[in-house]
Formats: sequence, structure tokens, C-alpha cells
Amino acid sequence: MPKRMLMEQFHLTMTVLAGLPTAEYAPMRRTLHRKRFQKSLRDVVHKVIRRHPSLRKLHIALER
Repeated sequence: MPKRMLMEQFHLTMTVLAGLPTAEYAPMRRTLHRKRFQKSLRDVVHKVIRRHPSLRKLHIALER
């Protein structure tokens, strides 16, 4: 198995205003936890990477 080396690591932080009614947080959390949302986010990252030929050999992993 080929060995991999860490080239770069980015952290995505999602914030929301504190003090919203509790009922407004639940739909946001549900969306963020959906497999469909996470797949869409992964797809967008891969699309951006593919635009740069020098990065095409990178292995991308999105983790929670």
C-alpha cells in the first residue's frame, strides 16, 4: 500500500448567531448531519481540486 504524507489540512467552521429560538437550530443541525449535504460538500471540494492540474493527484478526505 502506498504511503501518504499530509500536504495541507483545512478546517471548516460553521457558526450561527447565539440567541436564536431553539426551533431554528434543529433544522440546521439536521441538514449538517444529512449524508446528502455531506456528499454535496465533498463533491464541491473535489470539483475545486480538479480545476488545478497540479493538485489532481491529491487524495481528499472530508471528516467530521
